[in-house]
Amino acid sequence: MRHTFTLLALFLLLTSCRKPDDCTDCPPPPDSTYTGPLKVLWQVPLNPDTAECVSMKPVLNNGNVLYSLLFYIDGYEFLRMVDSKTGEPVWAWDPLWPGETISRGSRFAKDNLFVMTHWGPTYCVDMNTGQNLWANNVHVGNATGKAQLGRVGDFLYTEHSDKQILDTASYFVRANIYDGKWDTLFVLKIEDGYRPSLFPPDLWISPQGDSILIFQNRQWNFAASDGRIDLLAYNLNSRTFMWKVKDFDAVGNSNTEPPLVYENKVYFQAEKNLYCFDAATGNQLWNWVVPLSWDNL
Repeated sequence: MRHTFTLLALFLLLTSCRKPDDCTDCPPPPDSTYTGPLKVLWQVPLNPDTAECVSMKPVLNNGNVLYSLLFYIDGYEFLRMVDSKTGEPVWAWDPLWPGETISRGSRFAKDNLFVMTHWGPTYCVDMNTGQNLWANNVHVGNATGKAQLGRVGDFLYTEHSDKQILDTASYFVRANIYDGKWDTLFVLKIEDGYRPSLFPPDLWISPQGDSILIFQNRQWNFAASDGRIDLLAYNLNSRTFMWKVKDFDAVGNSNTEPPLVYENKVYFQAEKNLYCFDAATGNQLWNWVVPLSWDNL
């Protein structure tokens, strides 16, 4: 029996000192011998284990690289900044509230600031330090936010709603990027059974010098199983609507990116049509039928 214990102890010692088998799923180390223009200098695993993890498009800032870690299992997304030359960590940022924020329309960088949002929580992170310049969460009580976030100049634009009246009204709000305090511009209510859903705007400066927001209200009528798109122009100077193009697309589905305003014209992508409108009047100038359906995610 004593020999058995001795052999068992020796076996455990040898196996614990044995070099582990190569990881078949792990990426190979960087090729340090390659001298071409795309030589890999370093690589950082998004996740050291086998849990599924994805990242946003990296952002370059002052010689560093900002990327994210989103774990679908719990809906948290984290930010990580590393040195662009070495891959060494610079800072790490963790969210205050849960919520997936990988939507490409929910984040952007301006100067040294990085803003991200999803369904209520919104953060403005200083990319030099990894600290929150501000953070707020409207997803409390009956209130909720939206995944899409737009920026025009120093202002952020998005939609807020009250869950008790989620099918009846939407609040179009904006906040200065430096303080994060939301201000309600207007409220759109349900119309003919179509629930409002507001998306980020583009800006047109009129010949009179007024700042005009142009955006879509992509609606859905659940009872009729039908979609509708309205295009609206809102004057920030007078806080009034300038014009509205109602239900102009037969399919009633669209891209969620902001319209493109260029040389006093508004270009808008629906599911099967590309439209051009006059920015001053909202009159449709032309539309082009796309041969295939467009990806509207």
